[in-house]
Amino acid sequence: MDFNITEEMTDWFIKRTKNHIDLVRFYGEKILYLMEDNWDEQLISEFKKRLANHDQDKLIEPNRTPYILITWNYYCKDHNIDFPLSQEVKDAMNVATGSHVRNNPHHPEYWSDREDNLIPKEDRDKFDPTSVPTIDVNSMNTLALFEMIADWCAMSKEKGTNTPIEWVHIVTGN
Repeated sequence: MDFNITEEMTDWFIKRTKNHIDLVRFYGEKILYLMEDNWDEQLISEFKKRLANHDQDKLIEPNRTPYILITWNYYCKDHNIDFPLSQEVKDAMNVATGSHVRNNPHHPEYWSDREDNLIPKEDRDKFDPTSVPTIDVNSMNTLALFEMIADWCAMSKEKGTNTPIEWVHIVTGN
């Protein structure tokens, strides 16, 4: 990628990603508290492992550089800063996101056998049901669903403007 990653961009990415992971763990611990009487020790242990490893692939290449740009792009949008992206950078961001959702069970796309990227290519924040088919979550296992819920709660808290259910409605357009 022909993009100059600055120290400020990298620092923001690390700070934001660490905060996100900490929030997922926080909400995951709340889920554990609610479910501890219904889960055996093996399930509890596996869920704790998932929380400990949440989004770790964003911190290493080949996803790290595109995720620095993804995170900085959101920072710029939130602060009304112009941040033009070349098509090459947008493509790299979409490839990294596709890789992330395909390799992490807390994303429904992981459970889909469809080959397409599943991410809206032009406006990553505006889900258009006509641009990508809806993903079916029925094949997700229990731990993946609960990690996804912790992730949604974390995103809702980060955005600070809505509940997890409202956040899902904004993202899905439903």
